[in-house]
Order: sequence, then structure tokens, then C-alpha cells
Amino acid sequence: MCRSMAEFEELVQTIQSRKEEIERLKKETKEKEDELKAYMKKRQKQEIFSKSTGLTVSYKQIETPKFNKTLFIESNGEEAYNKYLLPVLVMRLNYLKPKRA
Repeated sequence: MCRSMAEFEELVQTIQSRKEEIERLKKETKEKEDELKAYMKKRQKQEIFSKSTGLTVSYKQIETPKFNKTLFIESNGEEAYNKYLLPVLVMRLNYLKPKRA
């Protein structure tokens, strides 16, 4: 609990600076992932294994279900949902944990 308004303002500033840092790190991570995706696509690789960290990164096509709302007129339950469900293929980066020996 803050004892004074000054402590409260200091707390708010700390929170804001951490939020800015998190946003910066997210942006940096996205740039690195895009670079990694481009590398793997260019080299036509689906998996890369790091010998130093033991981390495996896979870049594979994954089928993701998407619902087309324009075709779905009224709610008729799961049968109607499955009828209008359109599978969409998406390329996704996955980080796999190292296998322990």
C-alpha cells in the first residue's frame, strides 16, 4: 500500500517503464522470429537444432480451423458448425524443449 501520493506516482512510473520494456522486447522478438522464418523458408528447412542450448525450432505447416461466419446463418448446433468449418493451413514457428538423455 502506498503511504503518499509521491510513492503512488513512483509506482505508476515504474509500471509504465516496465510496460514499455515489455513492448520493446516483444517487438524485438517478433523481428527475430520473422528473420528466422525467412531463413528457414529460404533454406527449405523444417527443423533447426541448436547444439549449444539443445533447443529445436520447427517451422511447419499446421492446419488451423477457421469459422466462416457469412455461411453460418443460424445456430444449429455442432453439425452445422462442422459443416461450415473451413480448415486453413498456416505456417507456424514452434519451440521444442530439449530432449533429456
